[in-house]
Amino acid sequence: MITPFNIYIVMQLDTIGNTLTGMATAAILVTAAMGIVATVMASADPEEWTIPRYKASAQRNLERAPVVWGWTVRLAVFAACPLTVLATVLPDSKTAAAMIVLPAIVNNESVQQESREIYELAKGALRELATSDEVPAK
Repeated sequence: MITPFNIYIVMQLDTIGNTLTGMATAAILVTAAMGIVATVMASADPEEWTIPRYKASAQRNLERAPVVWGWTVRLAVFAACPLTVLATVLPDSKTAAAMIVLPAIVNNESVQQESREIYELAKGALRELATSDEVPAK
């Protein structure tokens, strides 16, 4: 039985899909930005700096780079990938409506009975046409 809540959810699937796509895009962009930052941090060479303050800053960046890489991987695995998969496999409202309505129509006993009768009628008409000597008009 189709409830009003089912109808509401089906009608909102396009909006939900668009929201998931936006969230996945944002997660992918943040993941890419964090990857770039981690790469820059990992490439810091404290020996290139002559000023002690900058040398210490480069050393801190070098030590923090694995932590940033860890958070980048976590964001990719636990946010970007799942959101992308959900946005991809979530059906749109037309597909979901067809998934709900078509089985109810096809599995209906009266529809199956009517289809049998129509099949028998068409089969009989084709037999009559095949046995008659008349050529049908085009």
